[in-house]
Amino acid sequence: RVKFCGITSLEDARPEAAPRKLMRKAYRTLTWKTTDSDGDAVVHSLEFRPLSSTRWVPLEADIRETFFSFDTTALPDGEYVFRLTASDAEANPEEPKTSSRETSPVTIDNSPPAIRRIGSGRAALEIEVADAASPVTDFEYSVDAREWVRVEPEDGLSDSRRETYKIELKAEERGRYLLVRATDAARNVAALSLNAP
Repeated sequence: RVKFCGITSLEDARPEAAPRKLMRKAYRTLTWKTTDSDGDAVVHSLEFRPLSSTRWVPLEADIRETFFSFDTTALPDGEYVFRLTASDAEANPEEPKTSSRETSPVTIDNSPPAIRRIGSGRAALEIEVADAASPVTDFEYSVDAREWVRVEPEDGLSDSRRETYKIELKAEERGRYLLVRATDAARNVAALSLNAP
């Protein structure tokens, strides 16, 4: 009998966690633990489907490890479910046992946020940042491509897919070259250059 001891949702690779040694943008990792009561070797296969579909698509077969990393840029942004099937068929070809488990819905987001100026005054700029799939987590600006300064959203908490920011400029910064950048929870980054008022 093949038994699942645990399965995790997709998560970013952690630098300290073997065997995932490097963090790579747009790569995600699925990890799991399976056992066989007879001590037979267990081989895994992975499938996926968009949350809105019932059709499973093969992702990878003959996986002998307890993890699988893949490039999410091959998939359009959206929500997906992944299904892992474990089998001892290699050791028991005549009477193989299998077991399957599905993940919770997983958001794939490789698109950067959209940044737009929504207002400006003599010494301030109002910027709106919107993201289609993930919350906006960071917003920064730089004058003349120097030090980056973090700005908190107007509502005080970076937890929405749409946030508004106000950049207060010092007198000596007015009329200078201004760079802004925003990052979403999936670590997609967008940047925009503006003329400071």
